[in-house]
Amino acid sequence: MTITIKHFLSIIFLTFFFSQNLNAQRHKTKDVLKIADSILSLNVNPEIIKYFKGYTGSYQKYKNGKYYSHRGFTHKTKLNKNVEEIWILYHFNFPEVEDLTNGTWLKLDKNLNLIEPINLSFIPQFLLENRKCDFITKQEALKIGIENFKESGIKINEPILIFNKETNSYVYRVENVLTKSKNIIGKDTGKTEVLIINSLSGEIIERLEGLYGIIIR
Repeated sequence: MTITIKHFLSIIFLTFFFSQNLNAQRHKTKDVLKIADSILSLNVNPEIIKYFKGYTGSYQKYKNGKYYSHRGFTHKTKLNKNVEEIWILYHFNFPEVEDLTNGTWLKLDKNLNLIEPINLSFIPQFLLENRKCDFITKQEALKIGIENFKESGIKINEPILIFNKETNSYVYRVENVLTKSKNIIGKDTGKTEVLIINSLSGEIIERLEGLYGIIIR
């Protein structure tokens, strides 16, 4: 989402306000999370922000002698006094579509300035435009798989909706299990035929040979 001048100035003000009050002392966790939430809110529509939840997996990077340490901080009252970077993780979940989950890092430096722009490319276009979901259903993706697999397999696994970071688009991955055997530790392993399907058009984008389980030679 494009940040307007008003939003940009708001971020500058928030960052300046908190850094002036916190720079002389250890950052309080609640204040760091407050400014992170404010930055996220300025970048995400109010209708979409409810699908984000923090902060599981977040951590601080701080100097520990000659080396850097990475530790969680959300359970603490204050951050380490030698903090260099703060990585705050926001999880995204749109419950109306199964598997439509993702997440983004909001990265701050020791002065609570953004290190890099927030990556929100995983938010589907239909949500950005406040429309109904226009993805084909999981059942439709399964039907496409059944009709287009070339091999006769043992079973066809349920389609999984995944985000393709290279194309910034969602696709279904459907697997046709071709073989099944036990490896030396007794776990199932084998070969699969894989179809990658466009979640909007139902077009088959790619056909792959896959493996599952742990293959030990």
